[in-house]
Amino acid sequence: MKGNKLTGPILVTVLLCLWLLGQLGAILLLPGLPRPLRLGAVFPVLLAAVSIYNLRERINEIRSGEEHDLDDY
Repeated sequence: MKGNKLTGPILVTVLLCLWLLGQLGAILLLPGLPRPLRLGAVFPVLLAAVSIYNLRERINEIRSGEEHDLDDY
């Protein structure tokens, strides 16, 4: 049953990271892009890292059974 609950977050994270890597490639491969704008390539990398961290936390929540915390409020 837990495998079904993990499918959505994993799929969304993989798709988001692929999209962010595409953005990174577009930033780095554009010819004539000024150097300060190339530093903007850091943002897709950071967003992908945060997404993977968030996925790891979500997987830990699902495995520990803490997934229904909103029902307490």
